[in-house]
Amino acid sequence: MSSRIYLIRHGETEWSLNQQHTGSTEVLLTSNGEKQAQRTAETFVGDGKLIQPKRIKRIFCSPRKRARQTLRLLGLGDEDELSVSGLTSSETPSVKITELLREWDYGNYEGLTIEEVRKLRRSRNLDEVRPWNIWRDGCEGGE
Repeated sequence: MSSRIYLIRHGETEWSLNQQHTGSTEVLLTSNGEKQAQRTAETFVGDGKLIQPKRIKRIFCSPRKRARQTLRLLGLGDEDELSVSGLTSSETPSVKITELLREWDYGNYEGLTIEEVRKLRRSRNLDEVRPWNIWRDGCEGGE
């Protein structure tokens, strides 16, 4: 059987709900974000489903609490013990918490909405030629 990689994003937070740029700030899941993770687990995780815990070889997770909360709610790991739930120690793949999966560094734009960023940049005369685009222009003090 070939290897498979699954990417799962964390559930909703207050900041994502309000369209605020969220990088390194620790913002926990909303109750809706918790439900999103639980529904994802019910749909995709378990014996006979797409993601079968006994077949998992390795889990990588962002260090942000919202990502670790999501991992726990998926039933795939414990936020604190970093082990996969429901498996014996001989079956348990390691959970690697890594900064390589951290969110984008929004620098001075952390916590701001797109409109707030654009307003700030206009006040500094940064976008006289063309409007700000995060992918092209990056973030002051960040990436």
